[in-house]
Amino acid sequence: MNTREEWFNRLKDLWRRVSRNAGVWWLEAKRFLRKIPWNRVRPGWYLLVGLVLYAIFATVQWQQTIAQLENTKAKLEVFEQAKALENAKLTMPIAGVSLPQNPDNLPNAARAYRRGVSQGFVFTGVDAGVQIQFGMPVVAAADGKIKLLTANFKELTVQEFLALLEKVKDGASQNDLSLLRGRQVVLLHENGMVTRYGHLSSFNPNLSYATPVKRGDVLGFIGNSGTLDGARGNKNNARLLFEIWLENETKFLGAGLKPEAVRLEAEKYIKLR
Repeated sequence: MNTREEWFNRLKDLWRRVSRNAGVWWLEAKRFLRKIPWNRVRPGWYLLVGLVLYAIFATVQWQQTIAQLENTKAKLEVFEQAKALENAKLTMPIAGVSLPQNPDNLPNAARAYRRGVSQGFVFTGVDAGVQIQFGMPVVAAADGKIKLLTANFKELTVQEFLALLEKVKDGASQNDLSLLRGRQVVLLHENGMVTRYGHLSSFNPNLSYATPVKRGDVLGFIGNSGTLDGARGNKNNARLLFEIWLENETKFLGAGLKPEAVRLEAEKYIKLR
């Protein structure tokens, strides 16, 4: 093999090795340059070597640019996934409210009068940062469809309500709990989650069973149905019961958790900021 063919093959080998591992291009180039018998190199070969080294440098720069672009793309994908997860969270059913501060208004809070626990968030007074008033609109926390709307709900009389309290003192049945929730709407969401909105004073008249709703659509209006004040016919102690049911309605958000753990769990499902 003559000298020209030998060094041409060495250039090709250098190109191949550098293309495989751009991080060692300068080291490979220095090794290559040391091996060249410069006293035997013809003038035209300088140009060839220069072009090859420039091509190697350009290849390295291109590979580094590609790596940077891929890294940027990966970061954008992570950002978009995080954004999508955040957008998939529920929004609050009342404008401007935060999570209730009083532990008694959180899911899993004791309800001694019926030997049970609360299954949802109770928004009342100013506990959630906004003064809850009778007749305020209650909106859908996410897209879904009406699973239940108790259009035929009839408020109990005071005597009937007191009798109900006596009945549930050793535990409440599902029917008892339904009466205690008052006038309510239940939504089924695309991800299988279910949300319940209780103690309403009235419903959006355009709603009925299986009606599709969008996040933010008005479902009804805050009231006190299912309470003693509701039975008395006044507008005192207006409230909203907001329940979030998971795992095919077998578990409510916050079940079995202490207050701080409930708040942490809520952050996974509700957009709080």
